[in-house]
Amino acid sequence: VQLETTRGCFNSCTFCVSGRDNLIRSQSLRQVKDRLDNICSHGIKDVRVLDRTFNYDIERACMMLDMFSGYAGKMRFHLEIHPSLMTERLKERIATMPKGLLHLEAGIQSLDRRVLSESGRKGSLESSLDGLRFLCSLDNLQTHADLIAGLPEYSLEMLSKDIVRLVELGVDELQVESLKLLPGTQMRSCAETKGLKYSPLPPYEILQTPQMTPQDLGKAMKISRMIDLYYNSDAWQDIIRELICSTENFLQKFTYHLDDMMILNSPVSLERRGLLLYNYCK
Repeated sequence: VQLETTRGCFNSCTFCVSGRDNLIRSQSLRQVKDRLDNICSHGIKDVRVLDRTFNYDIERACMMLDMFSGYAGKMRFHLEIHPSLMTERLKERIATMPKGLLHLEAGIQSLDRRVLSESGRKGSLESSLDGLRFLCSLDNLQTHADLIAGLPEYSLEMLSKDIVRLVELGVDELQVESLKLLPGTQMRSCAETKGLKYSPLPPYEILQTPQMTPQDLGKAMKISRMIDLYYNSDAWQDIIRELICSTENFLQKFTYHLDDMMILNSPVSLERRGLLLYNYCK
């Protein structure tokens, strides 16, 4: 079940439909508790909280985490948090949550200051990395991080380096997606002046930027597929992390090897993934 407890966002990301909605409206904690009780009574196991930034209000976030703890063993919660807003109180609360209760999506998008500035993303890069390091050090939850190919000023080389940095940090799950220029967003309204070309059809996917050719964006999506096949698989994550971190350009070379074998666009069994990796390394 997807549950919205807060509408609006303090942030001003130009690629997000909530980037222009800075008026934050929240349900009372009593309303949230009633809804969760109803969801739980129907045997539903997973709840995705749709709040754009769960921890924008630290006091409220801590109280909601206390509430979520009461459903340990019955439900699991997926939350979107801003890693730069990690106070010591919030860190302490997250660190003591029951194991397996939380799946945290840490908003990263890019690890380049200029890219984040062009995208209207608030928050210090250093504090975001510190917050992400803390989350990755915990064994009671899963941490998901995402990068967006096609953001202004973002090149394929920069994206590849950011993937390696996140892998080195030890995120549990890594998603690389392409920019969507959604109607109503500030980025779409200034796309022409920034040299951004995108599909006129939903989901309005980016096709070209001054920093990324169509071929570059295609390569980024192939890397994304390789990450899904190997890094986001428990069976292969440890070895693929070691290879990415210890072998120069492994990320790109192995991806293009799989592409040459026409592997990336078809289903691949867990066993075959292992054989492909073994033979490539040998």
